[in-house]
Amino acid sequence: MKNTLNEFIYNNLDEMFISGGTSTKEIEISEETLNVKLENEYKSYLMRYGMIMGFGVEILGFGKNGKSPMVEQTLRFRKMGLENCYIVINNLDEWIDCLNVNTGAVSSWDAIDKNHIIVSDSFYEYVIKELVEAKEDW
Repeated sequence: MKNTLNEFIYNNLDEMFISGGTSTKEIEISEETLNVKLENEYKSYLMRYGMIMGFGVEILGFGKNGKSPMVEQTLRFRKMGLENCYIVINNLDEWIDCLNVNTGAVSSWDAIDKNHIIVSDSFYEYVIKELVEAKEDW
């Protein structure tokens, strides 16, 4: 799946923003802050891309300034009831897309009803699906 994402980015460079990979040290600090062990697929994403934006989709991670919107959004939504095994990877306002660090599955979480709906079995599968659908709607 990572190769498919690389291909998508390469073929759509004019519409994509990649903040650039982050360090293992920054990832360890985010794991400490959130008290989780991040899933390997997501760590790979953070080290390679940092954060991706394109076609109106923003997959959270680390910005160029070293700050992590993923950490900030996860802490924010934990105060609203998001369970500790989830990290926020995309804030869609009404729904929050979250990665389960234990299973690797991605779900949409409703902050009002506190319900999760599984949308993908893996992180990279989710990212590709979101970007392809967004490009089609662009």
